Amino acid sequence: MVIKEKEQKILPHRSKYQTWWLALNDRIGFGLDETDLSQLKEGFDIATYFEKIIFISAFDSAYGSELIVNQNEK
Repeated sequence: MVIKEKEQKILPHRSKYQTWWLALNDRIGFGLDETDLSQLKEGFDIATYFEKIIFISAFDSAYGSELIVNQNEK
């Protein structure tokens, strides 16, 4: 899963900042609405130290959706 890969990548730098966000390009859809985000959160156990995951539209970089995740103190 991409989240775990990104966690490993920033691990040496994690202590530099109290808050971390993960921004991803949404290349499989036309943007996520509240229903999509709710289903994503309910369907997957997303426990990470990223405070939120931001999905950026591939069609309009000014548009994105935020998913607040369960904080995991690793």
